[in-house]
Amino acid sequence: MAQIDLIKELREFEGWSINKIAKELKCSWATVEKYADHPIDLQTRGKRKRKAPILGPYKHIIDAWLAEDRRRPAKQRRTAQKIYRDLCKQGYTGSDRMVRHYVRQRKLEMKTAANEQYIRLEHTPGTAQVDFGEFRAIYREKEVTCYHLTLSFPYSNGQAAVVLPADDTECFLYGLATLFGIIGGVPTHIWFDNLSPAVKKVLEGPDRELTDMFRAFQWHYRFKPVFCNVRSAHEKGNSENKVGYIRRNFLSPIVIIDDFVKFNEELNKQLFNDMQRPHYEKKASIAQLFAEDQAQLLPLPNIPFEAAKLYTALVNKYGEIKVGNDVYHVPTLTPGRRVLVKSFWDRIEVMDGDDEKTLYTYPRHYMRKARDIDWAAELAVFVRRPRALEHATYLKALPEEIKEYLFVPNLSERRQRIQVMIDVLKEFPLEAAVIAAKNALECNRLDRSSVLAFAAYAAQQDMPPPLEEPWTPAEVAEWRADLSNYDRLVMFRG
Repeated sequence: MAQIDLIKELREFEGWSINKIAKELKCSWATVEKYADHPIDLQTRGKRKRKAPILGPYKHIIDAWLAEDRRRPAKQRRTAQKIYRDLCKQGYTGSDRMVRHYVRQRKLEMKTAANEQYIRLEHTPGTAQVDFGEFRAIYREKEVTCYHLTLSFPYSNGQAAVVLPADDTECFLYGLATLFGIIGGVPTHIWFDNLSPAVKKVLEGPDRELTDMFRAFQWHYRFKPVFCNVRSAHEKGNSENKVGYIRRNFLSPIVIIDDFVKFNEELNKQLFNDMQRPHYEKKASIAQLFAEDQAQLLPLPNIPFEAAKLYTALVNKYGEIKVGNDVYHVPTLTPGRRVLVKSFWDRIEVMDGDDEKTLYTYPRHYMRKARDIDWAAELAVFVRRPRALEHATYLKALPEEIKEYLFVPNLSERRQRIQVMIDVLKEFPLEAAVIAAKNALECNRLDRSSVLAFAAYAAQQDMPPPLEEPWTPAEVAEWRADLSNYDRLVMFRG
């Protein structure tokens, strides 16, 4: 994998020809051509992954020597042959060719890292920073933790963001791809924290062992990732500030999310309008400077990246499969059958293991940390201030039936109804309160006792079980009296 990364890096960012790469790395022309200009296949790459078990224990020694040499004059630095001889004194028994290859690779990586340091300081157009933020929201009448993935541009102070239900790998990569689509291209360089969806292991200096999915995603979109030093998030201070700015101005005090895709469309309309304001130090608007950022973006690929993890799962005796900590029901599949599961940001697809035909599609089991809203406590604030009820953010998430019951013009009556609904919600679930409010309005029985009775009936509390007696003939049990004569008498009397 390291050699593949090096091939792509030399091709994409150094502009080397295939012939030059093959000659320098001593690889075949066909091998270089295969990886230089084509997407990485995660399935086949896993089978071809090679390791260097003999050299592995000595790599950290070589890295330390090379880092040390960078502080010395060029004429006093160790050659690959010198490193090989010194390693043999340490117990190394492998070939000198393996050492030379690794030394060449590491020197090129160090040189590339050193050459790009200016980007951090100059904030050239087309470079961006990425960061996750966390906030609370109301989703399907529950209070949940959501995340916003923010893409910021230090040169212009421009921004785009997507709200996501989680911060796992699928959401992270889907969010990045969505952000690229929103801004109409791909930043040339992107700064990240050492977040787990991207970084498998932090190595010496700027080196990182990346996750397979992130590496494939990176080369699909052809951007250069740059990672902050450990515990040095200030190195991408623009995105840190932007995360707080977006949360304070667009995601506070609390937002209601019914559909993530539609919510993100509306959010980015607001963020683009926000860029019409002047830049904090440059004599131009953020939008004008952001246009310079956009001019330097890499083009979007013709085929979007499929941000999905692939699992195998075994159907248990209850007709269920387990994916991570989540259980999904697959009732028609035989226990003991092995299936493929493709996990996207918003759904999972259960597929046949042979022909990969989709058998089931389920929404992801997010929001395990969701908690019920204490509606009684939220309403209690407005008993003394009934006029302010219409401006309460939380109350916008209440079902329409309850809002119709509460929102009456007369403030004294509104106060009474707020208190009635508080009493109902303290004793019964929200679903019962909805039915009670609906029945109270339809029957014009708006007093406390009636609404509580409607709620009790809806919740089926303290209700006797239905009478079941088999001895009454059906023709008698189903007979209904004709009361029309009595109706006429009542009308005549009236």
